[in-house]
Amino acid sequence: VVDARDDATGTRHLVAYIVPADGVATIDLAEVREIAGRRLPDYMVPAAFQVLDRLPLTANGKVDRRRLKEEWRHDATAAARHA
Repeated sequence: VVDARDDATGTRHLVAYIVPADGVATIDLAEVREIAGRRLPDYMVPAAFQVLDRLPLTANGKVDRRRLKEEWRHDATAAARHA
């Protein structure tokens, strides 16, 4: 899931929330960023990637974006690369 989030200064960034597939122990975020950079225009590549155990869901089974906001930890290094 990708969503737009504001950092402490009010600057908006795309944040990707990733849940590993069953049996996957680790995710190489540098590789994920590289693949996204090859397939997407630069402005669509997320500035930060957050790995979660599972996506928070609403009672209706949809992604709960309000709870995702609580999970976000801004990756300042990644944001600086896209500024």
